[in-house]
Amino acid sequence: MAMDLPENRHRCHEQRWALVRQKLEEHALTLMHQGTLVSKTASGRRVWAVRFVDRSGGGRVHRTIYVGGDDQPHVLDRARQLLESYRVLGRWADNLDTYVRLAAAGKSIVRRTLSGLGVGGA
Repeated sequence: MAMDLPENRHRCHEQRWALVRQKLEEHALTLMHQGTLVSKTASGRRVWAVRFVDRSGGGRVHRTIYVGGDDQPHVLDRARQLLESYRVLGRWADNLDTYVRLAAAGKSIVRRTLSGLGVGGA
């Protein structure tokens, strides 16, 4: 059978991943702070989906993005990695204010130190 060829399965997984990635990217800002990959049984097999609450329209809508079954481990791994990259970006954005204050404090310390040494202008 032509569909059983490894290159055909690979192509199907790549197409599936492209669709999943597109859907996840549409909700990237929300997924930076919440959402999870969950498993459930459907038709006797384990499947995976990303679940999150979408508040973009003013209300709360529970959303689910189907990722795939255990028979698509590459798609599942890529979804996990993408979600983790969103979380890292979200943590960085949450800490940005702290980084700005730290930089300002460092600048102030350097200016005072240079001023005490008689170095600098103004």
